Amino acid sequence: MICIVHETPVSSETIAPTQRRNYTMKKTNLIKAAAVLSMLVLALVITGVPGTAFADVDSVSITPPASSSIPVGGTVVLSGSAIQSGEPTGLAYSWRSSNTHCSLSSPITNTSITVTGLSVGDSDITLSATDNVTTTAVDSLPQKITVTPMTLKYSSVTLAPNNKAQIEPQNYTNQIKYESDNPSVATVDKDTGVVKAVSSGTASISVTNTPLNGGAIQTLYYIVTVPTVTISPSGATLSAANSEVTLTLAVANGGSLIPDNTVVTWFNDNTT
Repeated sequence: MICIVHETPVSSETIAPTQRRNYTMKKTNLIKAAAVLSMLVLALVITGVPGTAFADVDSVSITPPASSSIPVGGTVVLSGSAIQSGEPTGLAYSWRSSNTHCSLSSPITNTSITVTGLSVGDSDITLSATDNVTTTAVDSLPQKITVTPMTLKYSSVTLAPNNKAQIEPQNYTNQIKYESDNPSVATVDKDTGVVKAVSSGTASISVTNTPLNGGAIQTLYYIVTVPTVTISPSGATLSAANSEVTLTLAVANGGSLIPDNTVVTWFNDNTT
């Protein structure tokens, strides 16, 4: 800081000796005060005032540092911190997501934040920090959050009539509802997912998840096949003793109730 003392010229002929001495003293004191003030400002610039020393953001980090996976509707809490040089003051944080697969809790200026999975995909979560000196925000390394879909342990089953199976969804939040598109072939409990075969044919069971926290609805399909075992021909007439006919075991309507290496036993209810 430079102080300029403006002095208005005064004719010596108009100032009495006593006034001239007072004027000279005031002028001297003013110059001394300006010099002291200039030295004080210079000292503040060089040394700083305790508690207001200059600081700068060196780095920003997020914990946990590893990538995270969450289901649709699931959440994970991230925390951030910054390292500063000098006296750490005036830190301001701001979180952001690279896309809409994830949402961030409010306010985004907290040191920690809750990330919610809204739809399947990857999002990069970044934390920025500034302070009272840094004019450009310093970013952390992006933290990848992967939102993963609901799955089924098994996506299909083959059942004989009156047999049952349990649908097993995995990696989901909140509730699941089940519905059969062909109840005459297979029924399903809408809440428990227990399937019961009724008659020959194929049915598709919809498995619908409504996630927590506003996540996107997900639907998968579980295929139920109820085959019919037949013998061909269904009947024959033997006209002479020791004559023969070949019978063939077959499965109709798709699927297989006869796995490989199965032993099939035939019997006759009238050997006469």
